[in-house]
Amino acid sequence: MERVTIAHVSDPHISLTEEMPYGVDVKKNFLDVLDHVHATGCDLIVVTGDLCFRDASARVYHWVREALERPGHRFLVLAGNHDDPRILESVFPLTAPDLARGPGYSWWIRIGGWEIGGLDTSEGRITSEVAAWYLTHRERSPSSILFTHYPPFPCGVPHMDRNYALANPREAIGILGEGALVFCGHYHNDRVVVREGITAFLTPSTFFQIDPHSEDLVAVHTRGWREIVLTLEGIQTTVHWV
Repeated sequence: MERVTIAHVSDPHISLTEEMPYGVDVKKNFLDVLDHVHATGCDLIVVTGDLCFRDASARVYHWVREALERPGHRFLVLAGNHDDPRILESVFPLTAPDLARGPGYSWWIRIGGWEIGGLDTSEGRITSEVAAWYLTHRERSPSSILFTHYPPFPCGVPHMDRNYALANPREAIGILGEGALVFCGHYHNDRVVVREGITAFLTPSTFFQIDPHSEDLVAVHTRGWREIVLTLEGIQTTVHWV
């Protein structure tokens, strides 16, 4: 298998109507992070959802696509709870010949010998359709790398665990199986959580982070992305703050 570098970006929450949501220039944040990604270099960019600030918008998706379309870098996206998979697919169609399309806005791709899956969790759960589709791929590729919007289980951020966690974590743990490596967003945090043999890598938002010590929504104004390097010796991952 070849060395493959993935840039994991998440939760930009782009708004084209509110210029400064929560006092944050979300468009500039996203573009600054992409500049850093391109300067660092990668083979693939994956944006794991919440492309839109609150409500799904084709205009926002077109803006994000234009921002991502730079020579030399391939990109894939997933839907978050603030997105609409149907509208998303109208702007980011899953039509490339090396992409397998799954239920909702799920996809599967092989790059440099690595099996990489994106599972749609935009409904706040792993649906039975997504689960069945993933299991067929897991049987063929047990060492695959997965991307989702929602983490598969609570991850120690009180505000998110209490109010916005995945609705079916027990089912998710059973579906993903021991040894699964899941790169996700949604929690606006940088952390790595291991539960029942599953490792969840939470990637920071380009919008703001959520204080992991507070029961309330307390914004921490930093922005970042995760670099994932796949090699025969193993997986290396680094969070870059921009």
